[in-house]
Amino acid sequence: MNQIDAPNPGQAWARTRWNSHRSGAAFDRKKQSYLAPGMKVFAESQDFCIVSFVDNDAQLCGRLLHGRQGEFAKAPDDHHLIIQPFNRTMGDLPSGKACARSWQAGLMFIDLKTRKRLCVHATGKRDETEGCLALEVTQSVFHCAKYIDPSYQIARFGSRHPKTFKTAEFTVVAKHGRLIHQLADFLADQRVAFVCTVDRNGQCAVNHRGGKCGFISVSEVQGEARVLLPDYAGNGAFEAVGNIWETGRAAVFVPDPERGYGVCVSGPAELFDGEVLQTEPFVRLSEAQRVLATYPLYCQFQSWNDGLGPEEAQELPIAPTEQRTC
Repeated sequence: MNQIDAPNPGQAWARTRWNSHRSGAAFDRKKQSYLAPGMKVFAESQDFCIVSFVDNDAQLCGRLLHGRQGEFAKAPDDHHLIIQPFNRTMGDLPSGKACARSWQAGLMFIDLKTRKRLCVHATGKRDETEGCLALEVTQSVFHCAKYIDPSYQIARFGSRHPKTFKTAEFTVVAKHGRLIHQLADFLADQRVAFVCTVDRNGQCAVNHRGGKCGFISVSEVQGEARVLLPDYAGNGAFEAVGNIWETGRAAVFVPDPERGYGVCVSGPAELFDGEVLQTEPFVRLSEAQRVLATYPLYCQFQSWNDGLGPEEAQELPIAPTEQRTC
């Protein structure tokens, strides 16, 4: 039978606050506790996905996994997925002792041209011997196509001459202000982000966000530099919003489609709505119903482009300083 848990307390709170119980319930009815035939076909036709997880250092993360089309994802039955990514994109997944036990992950398979996306909740184990990720599916759903730009493409294999952006530029942590400026410049060019969240039970999720260049920004909020991401009217399910209400954590993973790498910013997160959106810096995010503000406690760099050199990822803990402005 298809048994999906009732909305968690965070989702219930959000649906009450924004009066979306009816639309949220309609979306819940689309959820499955297994992979339906169409879901298996869709997943197996993809060559990349976005995964949300908590790493060995207890930090919430988002990463891109990719592999060869036809080999990347396999669904041996209705309840399991095998992800076979290239090794360099698996570097940050839970490893060592964490591999011996299952951990909860959220995945999104997305076909940008058709605007189709499949979201999966699962428990996973990393098989070091086989170089794969073995997942037991606990929930699956085809999300709506809203805000997906079919012209956007993620370049998993970059050119020999990618745009100049050295890893070292993003690893300067001596001055928090300088790193914030670099982050702001990077985000100003981007049109797509993936919000990674976790609920109070440790279940991770990943949600797509899209807009015009500059829709995601860095601004000062209450004296602190924050990554601001507008949240527009959607399906009323409020998965990400509900999780943030429960745990106060978020990670924003932003892939650069031309350079062949991504940046993940994670840390404490909060939501702003109502009259405060008519004040700076929120007033610039027109038509947003809510704004997610994430404090960039950790900034991680992931390269899946062989042309960028040997660095695959670096974690950048940002020490508190008095420099918080952008």
